[in-house]
Amino acid sequence: MFGDAELITELMAPPTGNLTVRRNDLLALLADKAGPEHAAFNKKLIGLEQSDTCVTLKFGDGTEEAASTVIGCDGIHSAVRRSIVGAENLSAAPQFSECGVYRAIVSTEKLEQAIGPEIARTSNVFLGPDGYVIMYPVDGQKSVNVGLWPRRRGPWTQREWVIPAQKEAMEKEFDVWGGTVHKIMELMDNPPFFATHHHSFQPDSFYKGRVCFIGDAAHSMPPHQGAGAGQAMEDAYVLAQVLGRIDPKCPSQEEIKAAFKGYETVRKPRSQRVLDTSVEAMGFWSDFYHKDLESQDVQDFVRRANERFQWIWHDDIAGQAERARRCMQKDLDCTAVKVNSVH
Repeated sequence: MFGDAELITELMAPPTGNLTVRRNDLLALLADKAGPEHAAFNKKLIGLEQSDTCVTLKFGDGTEEAASTVIGCDGIHSAVRRSIVGAENLSAAPQFSECGVYRAIVSTEKLEQAIGPEIARTSNVFLGPDGYVIMYPVDGQKSVNVGLWPRRRGPWTQREWVIPAQKEAMEKEFDVWGGTVHKIMELMDNPPFFATHHHSFQPDSFYKGRVCFIGDAAHSMPPHQGAGAGQAMEDAYVLAQVLGRIDPKCPSQEEIKAAFKGYETVRKPRSQRVLDTSVEAMGFWSDFYHKDLESQDVQDFVRRANERFQWIWHDDIAGQAERARRCMQKDLDCTAVKVNSVH
């Protein structure tokens, strides 16, 4: 028999353990590095047209821009993806993940008073009936991000993905949980419910001609392994390495195709595996708890938890880039041979 909020294991991501950052803080750092002069705001992409030499981007305000290459990192509602695969294609839109989250930011000081500093100032996952609760410090430990994740089996029938003011529904859904989670819920003012979606149908390719899409635009996934943003970063690194081998002043169609092919050959299988296991992870967390839980159940869970995360955390990203470069070069060499054979 295990008590309320009793620690059963610690999952450490070497070498630092768990570090957290607020999304807006990370975006601010990236924007500063990129330089505001390279950004255009208040733009909505509504379509793409390609030729052998360039891509024309069409925006909702009636303006157009031309580029030699387009990389779509425009998220789960990607207009780039929709333009490439076709709006009516099953893979164009994300599907409901049959779960969602009541989410709120609470004061670390108030949380300490409610449940003690040891839990309030560390990252925790609580496992209970048909769901899980996750919390972790943000904003220099001044605040804690809290998410209560229940299952929602069946289709999502509402137009909007975010439903405001859902505290009453949250308290009802988590009523049978222990005292610690109830104390956490008391500090959540009146949180919204976020219906989670992901791309359960995938196109044959993440690129076409001079256009490629990455990150959530390519493989949006539920956050049950905390891996979605990491996969976008891996995408960006590997793609940057192959594109860096192309002459930016005059990139040929063959070079761009070879770069995209090298990137996709390496990245698509890995990102798809992370996506699939992230979908499965909802069940991994929420199906663990039952009233007759025994020590052997916990041991099995701990073993499977470490197996689940190690391959995500410890992949050789530089090795991914090197494999992508080799694939790109092989494709370019084949193209050169074909051209020479014609002459």
